[in-house]
Amino acid sequence: MSQGVPADKWSLQDTAGLLTDGLRNTAADDPANPKLQQYMRDALPVLSTATQISGERTRALYWYRNTPIPEFEHRTAEQLVSEGKADAVLS
Repeated sequence: MSQGVPADKWSLQDTAGLLTDGLRNTAADDPANPKLQQYMRDALPVLSTATQISGERTRALYWYRNTPIPEFEHRTAEQLVSEGKADAVLS
């Protein structure tokens, strides 16, 4: 994970939907947390495909986190993945 998705654990937990009302969920400290694991399973194929298309991991990660997708109400791929819509991003 550290090579594919460079992020501190709090931003990763936030993206994976593990932070509630700005409070850190202590269950999220567990790498086996099912919500965190599902997010990673969904995020990695999207990031892998973006890296193949862009040719650069840093460019793919920038797109994933920052580029609004007009077809999805200008949400980013990261937002869509966190909503469980990775398949839509990949299609």
